[in-house]
Amino acid sequence: MEEIFWKHTLAIEKDSLKRKRVVHAPSAGVEDQSLKRYFSMSSAARRHTKRVSKQGERARTHALHTQLDEMVPLRRAPEGGKLQSKRTVSQLLEDTVAHVRNERMRGSTSERKEVKEDVMEEEEVVVEEEGQLLSGDMLLQGMLSSRSCNFMVLNLDTLKILSASRSASDLFQAFTLCPLLGMNILFMVHHRDVAVVQEYLQSFQGDRERGAIEASVLTFQGSAGIAYVTFKMLITKAVDSERRFLFLELHREETVRVHKPDTMQMMSIDLQDWTSFDFQRFAGVFRFDDFLSQGSPWDLDEQTSELIGRNTKNPSLWSHMSSSFMRNQQVGALIRRISSEVGLQIARLVKMMLQFHCAVEVDEHGTPFFVTYVRMKLPSYLGSFKLDWFELLRIDLNGTPKKVPGSANLQTATFIHQKARKGTLAFSQFLFYEEGGGLKCYQTKLLELDSETMQICYSGDCPAKFRNVLVKVEDLDPRVYPSMQPVAGGEGR
Repeated sequence: MEEIFWKHTLAIEKDSLKRKRVVHAPSAGVEDQSLKRYFSMSSAARRHTKRVSKQGERARTHALHTQLDEMVPLRRAPEGGKLQSKRTVSQLLEDTVAHVRNERMRGSTSERKEVKEDVMEEEEVVVEEEGQLLSGDMLLQGMLSSRSCNFMVLNLDTLKILSASRSASDLFQAFTLCPLLGMNILFMVHHRDVAVVQEYLQSFQGDRERGAIEASVLTFQGSAGIAYVTFKMLITKAVDSERRFLFLELHREETVRVHKPDTMQMMSIDLQDWTSFDFQRFAGVFRFDDFLSQGSPWDLDEQTSELIGRNTKNPSLWSHMSSSFMRNQQVGALIRRISSEVGLQIARLVKMMLQFHCAVEVDEHGTPFFVTYVRMKLPSYLGSFKLDWFELLRIDLNGTPKKVPGSANLQTATFIHQKARKGTLAFSQFLFYEEGGGLKCYQTKLLELDSETMQICYSGDCPAKFRNVLVKVEDLDPRVYPSMQPVAGGEGR
């Protein structure tokens, strides 16, 4: 009876507590669980946890740098950093890489390590010699996985890219049309620096250090578009004992001036505010200037002959134009006759006989495009032969690939620069050929337009590593662009 009484009393008490919304203080264990549940769900707790995690990560990184600073010897004068040795973190990392390389080079040459075959874009790299430095090990893979450092592995003979870090791959988003691996690194180097970079890389000797050089490299800047950026280029180490493959670092410094300030005064271009009239001052009729051009190859006739016989895979665009005219019996006979009389190479003569009607316009979607018409017109001292204009090429300047006229397997993609020399308009063009179901880049071109000239600078596997200069001889032809009026100051010659 007493037990029933106490059960009834407890039930009444619980009901009273519910009506009064009275909550008993929880025990210590329940309180801890409630606090954990609260702090695990609150935004303040998440921010606190993230802050503590970052502080711990910074502390561990600082401790690692401190230990490395004590262990790694200095290679050159410190740069006024905050470390105990007065060097910067970047300098410490460079010294660490060099120190690791030197230590590994001191290893016994009698030891051989079997390294699995590393196949990279049609090039088989097998490193199984004694004294190898970084191939196939954890340090190399760690460097190539970096999202902040620009590392590349190059073939010393061909200068083709065999591997690249994630950060370096992000720099060259222009090559989403074709793989970055297997591409010649000189494709991305400014034509003014190609010779310097080529000499620097190919003269590398694995048994001695070489200082860094500066070079302008064509990169993508995300939403800012395509532009040349100056990097410090440093050969960090050789990858194999024969020094056939080397490890290259591209280090960007914000304080480095972009190329030569006297000739490359850069300006930013906000193309969204440009109209067809703004682009009009760069338009006109151009002809090839043989005196201002440099290094035109003397085997264009052979390329043209091969192209007519369709036995070549990646000829130059000049060869395509030459062959298209040479297939016309009347024009071909005329060119051969003049070539024999004046003693000029056929392809070179064709270049002198061609006129290009070039203009940059903006379509209804606000995308700029470059359109080129071409005609054959003899110089005045050779006669008055002249053909009508026909459209040679119309390319969007946002990277949309286009078929090259007269070819079944060649494509081109062109990007306008967001930075160019003052008073000029510049864009880069990549030429591809189809192979194995994909595209291979075989040539790059930099085009610079001003009010009087158009310069075309080439680089690539195709034997056309030279610069063409075209000069303006007439204003816009109203028959081609009846809606455009000539801009004042652009008189013909």
